[in-house]
Amino acid sequence: MMPTIINNIKLLPLAALSLIGVNSPIHAATQSIYDEIPPSENPYLDSISAEGEPASAKSKSEAEDWNSEFKIYFRAGMVDGMEQNREFKLPGAASKYRLGNEFDQYGEFLFRQDLARLGDGSIVSLEAGGEIKYPYGVHHFGDKEGDPRLTQSNLIWRNIPWLRGGALTAGRTLYVKNENVHIYDFDYQDLSGLGVGIQDVPLGPVKATWTLTRQDDLDQEDYVTRNNLLFEGLQITPGGFIDVGFTHIAKNKELPGTNSGWSASLQHRQLFSDQEENIFAVQYGEGPGTNLGFTGNLALDRTNTSWRLIDTYEWQNERFGGQVLGLWERDHFSSGLGQDVLSVGARTTYSITDFFKLALEVGHDRIKPDGSDALDMTKLTFAPILSPSGSGFWKRPEIRLFYTFGLWSSAAQEAADRLHPGSALSNTGAFGSALHGNNFGIQVEYWNDNYTPVKDTIKYMGW
Repeated sequence: MMPTIINNIKLLPLAALSLIGVNSPIHAATQSIYDEIPPSENPYLDSISAEGEPASAKSKSEAEDWNSEFKIYFRAGMVDGMEQNREFKLPGAASKYRLGNEFDQYGEFLFRQDLARLGDGSIVSLEAGGEIKYPYGVHHFGDKEGDPRLTQSNLIWRNIPWLRGGALTAGRTLYVKNENVHIYDFDYQDLSGLGVGIQDVPLGPVKATWTLTRQDDLDQEDYVTRNNLLFEGLQITPGGFIDVGFTHIAKNKELPGTNSGWSASLQHRQLFSDQEENIFAVQYGEGPGTNLGFTGNLALDRTNTSWRLIDTYEWQNERFGGQVLGLWERDHFSSGLGQDVLSVGARTTYSITDFFKLALEVGHDRIKPDGSDALDMTKLTFAPILSPSGSGFWKRPEIRLFYTFGLWSSAAQEAADRLHPGSALSNTGAFGSALHGNNFGIQVEYWNDNYTPVKDTIKYMGW
């Protein structure tokens, strides 16, 4: 799932996917004082012209371009053993450091077709998308593995003048205001789901988005009403923006023993240049809101709480690029116990030539349950990479050779034996009773950053 994208509809997050959360180059640089610059130069307000009119008044050539458009992401590869149980992931961790640590063939294909271009400049479009996933070593697939799935199917009416360039959506949406840490493959905010929404409506110095959903994604078994409200783009310093979000999860009256919950978030985004950015976020949730940014366990009451602090920094200069993550979470359970979660990691790339780079990724995960030993795991990957479209950190496609080494504690192994027998960290996994292991393999990864006309996608594929 990846990067930061600015278009005339919305600002996707730093590590938000171009289509499954993949990162692209950082936002264009903004000027210092919001009310001294035209709104169109504020990346959060770029759907409004300096005169206050919707930026839906596109050029004639664009208005006449009715090409179908695609977003694409895929990865494929091979690893020694070709087994899914060689993955280095700490039991109980939200995600994993992904370079040289992905054990599937995976693809997402998102499609948009304009259905009507109205006289006021607004556009009605159909968006649809699907995914395929084939884990290594799995030859008999169930509903969630191997079979193609329709993950997106919605109508969107965008560039609406009476919403000052905002949009209306209905159906199953995907990656709405998604915030994602690319190197950790971790989403910490997503307003998508099965429902309706109003997106990117300018309200003074901010943009507002509201969604009402009944199901976050296809994996959510029980329907529940989730209201999301997000205000983004309040400029407080030169290049510095604040986002504020609130989520309410209703009690499912048809299911006994369920509860309501809520969560809130405050995020600061600092743009140092068009090649350097830092994001810091604070999140808090209660009850089903403890799955911060998503719908959680409906059986939890509000005595169950979660705090999260997350900071990401990314940069690109002439040769060096990278992303750094720091994450801390405190979970408190109604039993009186709780746990602290910590993750620190980084991936950096160094360009040798315009088409060849070296990558190094190091990550450490720790979970410390109250009254028990800490679970620890460290993972390191080195990868020489051929990158035909350029050697920057976010440039794709990439063709990688990689070597990955993992090291974990005995407490982590005991937890894996109990929770995930047969996994890499367990006694019954690929590395037996050892507290370390390694993998070697090759992988190809590709994405395009924005919706791209089909003919261009097929012709260039980023090469």
